[in-house]
This record gives sequence, structure tokens and C-alpha cells, in this order.
Amino acid sequence: MKKLNDFLKHIKIHQFCETLPGLYESNLKEVSAYFEMLNTHLYGDHPIALSFTEYRNIVVTDHAYKRWNERVSTKLEINQLTSTLQNLLYMGRIDLLENNLGVIDDEIVFIYDNSHKHSLVIKTFYGRISQVKSLANFNSLRAFNSNQSDHIDISLSTELLGSLIAMPLPYKRIVFQGTVKEYILEEYKNEERSLFILLSKDAAGTTIRKFYSDHPAILLEHSVRRALMILKHERVVREQIHFQYPKSQIS
Repeated sequence: MKKLNDFLKHIKIHQFCETLPGLYESNLKEVSAYFEMLNTHLYGDHPIALSFTEYRNIVVTDHAYKRWNERVSTKLEINQLTSTLQNLLYMGRIDLLENNLGVIDDEIVFIYDNSHKHSLVIKTFYGRISQVKSLANFNSLRAFNSNQSDHIDISLSTELLGSLIAMPLPYKRIVFQGTVKEYILEEYKNEERSLFILLSKDAAGTTIRKFYSDHPAILLEHSVRRALMILKHERVVREQIHFQYPKSQIS
């Protein structure tokens, strides 16, 4: 008979954060759909993100909010959008690239200004890569932005905008290093169960996996089980081990 620790491995935690009640997304169906959409183009080739470690206050201009409602989603008021962006920046889900180009979840493209002390000013949103494929070509977009004013028509229909979920905030998030891979594990929850979104990255690329707390029928690494234990999900870990190693008995 094996011990639970035989199926776990020590990890190096880079970040752990928890979203305040009322701010994290509890519609698990929409969260699942959002990350399925991201998986079609996640982590394409783009410049290395600049490092912004100092605290920054997010400011969304009126023009940027107008473009948000025309090109991204109509589900957030400007104060909700600002708060969400502040949390996403802290979590590392916003990349601030060269030439004042930013991208959220490798999906939503925007232009920013960081010349204001302690503030990150979002000047405009270009839209979603999943909806406007040309936005994935960051080099061309930067060249366009440096030579043209913001007149390109990349608006989405009202019906489509109303159906697109904004960037979901997780209940808990842990970024950690295994022996070979880097991981991000996010937990989204409602009153009945949790949805886990697992991003793993190694030399071969980045993958997204998802599983639910009441049905962890998925193959997982020892490092990921350790992260689940840190998130206080021992039952999920035990059920997952039983799925992956059905002949093993755990004390």
C-alpha cells in the first residue's frame, strides 16, 4: 500500500492569489467556453513581454471603453472592467509588449500608455484574436498603429458582442514550477463544484487542460497534484489517483 505523498512532488511556487468574493466568475459553462476558444490560438509567436513588477493603477479612457463595447464585449461596466484588468495585471495574464501594445490572455489586443507615474492608461482596444485573426500578427499591427489613426473598422455585431464572455477571474490561482514544466492552475467555482483550468508549458509548447472537482478523470503529473493539495482539494487528488492508477491502494 502506498502513501499519498508517493503520488506528489515538491514544487516551486512563483505566485499564489485569491480573488475576493463577488469578483470571481462562477458561471463555469462560460469559463469553459472561454478557455476552449483560447486553446485554438494560445501562445502564438509574439515578442517577449516586458517586465512590469511595480504596482500600477489601471485607467481605461472613455475612448478605450467605447472600443471595448464595439470590439470585445458588452458585459462589463467601466468600473467592473477596470477592476478586472487590475486583477488580471497582478495575476500576470496581461502582457505589456513593445511599442505600447498589450494583450490579455493572448486574446484581447489593446494599446497602452505607461508614461504616467504608477498608472497604466489603456488608450484603445483593437479586439479579439479569436474573432479577428489578423490581430494575431502583432508586428504588422504595430506598424499599422505607428502610421495610421484609429480608424480601422473591426467592430463586431451587437449579437456577437452580447454572447462573448469577458476575461473570467478565478477563485484561486497558483503559478508553479515542476521538474520540467511550468504550470498555471486556476480554480473557478460555484456552489456545486469547481472547474480547474491547467496551463502547462515546456520546450514543446503550451497546452490547456480542464477538469471538474466532481469528475477528475484526467491524467495529471505529480506536481499538479501537489498544487491541488495546496488548494485544499485532497478528495479530488485521491479520486484522480484512483482514475490514473486504478490498481493502487493509498493509505
